[in-house]
Amino acid sequence: MESGDPRLVDATELPPARVGDRARGGELLVVRGCLQRLGLLDGLRGDAVAAIAEVAGEERAKRIAAAGLERLHRDLNGRETVAVAEALTARVRVRSAPFAARLLEGVLGRRVLLFFEEGPRGRIHVPFARRPRDADGVAALVERIGPGAVTPHGPHRDGWFGLPRNSIDVWIALGRVRPGNGLSLFPDALGRPIGRDAMGRIAPAQGFGRPANVALEPGDALVFRGDHVHASELNRTEEARVVVSYRATIGLPLYSEAPAFRFRYAGAASGPLAAALSLGADLQWHGLRRLMPALRRILPRRAAAGDSALRLPEPLAAGALAAAGLPESGAIRPIDGSRCAVRLPDGRTFAFERSCPHEGGDLAAATLRDGQIVCPGHGAPFDVLTGRSGCPGVGDIEVRALE
Repeated sequence: MESGDPRLVDATELPPARVGDRARGGELLVVRGCLQRLGLLDGLRGDAVAAIAEVAGEERAKRIAAAGLERLHRDLNGRETVAVAEALTARVRVRSAPFAARLLEGVLGRRVLLFFEEGPRGRIHVPFARRPRDADGVAALVERIGPGAVTPHGPHRDGWFGLPRNSIDVWIALGRVRPGNGLSLFPDALGRPIGRDAMGRIAPAQGFGRPANVALEPGDALVFRGDHVHASELNRTEEARVVVSYRATIGLPLYSEAPAFRFRYAGAASGPLAAALSLGADLQWHGLRRLMPALRRILPRRAAAGDSALRLPEPLAAGALAAAGLPESGAIRPIDGSRCAVRLPDGRTFAFERSCPHEGGDLAAATLRDGQIVCPGHGAPFDVLTGRSGCPGVGDIEVRALE
């Protein structure tokens, strides 16, 4: 299924080594039918069904498998969804280094210097209105296997959370993925400083540009650099999104923070060289976990909000709210700390509240797409004329026409 966004490159016919090279160069690539060609789709989908059976029993697992993984939320409650995500993660991790090496070589090419994260993840996002709640064990799951497994992860770079800054994400669909339940990537922000706090939360008054959103069929893979700013979309569809994510590095893993996730050697070397590279990866893991806190004192500091190359324009002056005073059609500008303004192609101008009702994302950094104000945080859309939310479970925003 085509995405329609020219920034997403169809890499289906490219040799795997070219996919890896172009991903390292910053391109966003989609490899259609990737798992089918490698003979790995049935195994990973089987892991998903087995995880469901482990939690909900064989009969329900068979029923869900027959209906499609996209419908699993119709048979599972929130606590069961959390348990299935953890069971799926455990199963894909048990598949071991040879499986990961085969998968990643098939996607990125056979290389001497290829390393993989030893902890791939199953990610299950059900429609937002039916999402698991804290009482279902969400917080404990995040603590055990990281964010983004069952709840949306806001805009981030992987390196902010103890992953290598040169990592490549291989994001694999086990069921259908659609714009509206997938991933937002912000290629305009690649290589630019982004202000954040020590917890990885984005500082306010920053924009990331227009998001790219992909549509995938089962077995397709999305391949991108982990230092692209990316975020989960709130699931506003009627289907669950079931994916598995792997990470790799071509070359030694390079860290900006203390390593939180271990990488193993999976390259083409053998004998003493392979043993040396494996030992080197282990020594790096243990050594940097101890040394990085001290190194932080001499390494470049994190970008503060004022450092951001994507900082938003200053708020409009009080006398510049008429359409003639706004920038080009479709541009969104802050009016003040609580309001924004947008001009439509027909010349009408509207003001709307600046804070997203989901988690307070700054709508001054939103984009206008198909008549919707799209929040940069998790992609929640709001009708530009009425403020009505396009995501069930998320409140509306206030909108009014400006004279």
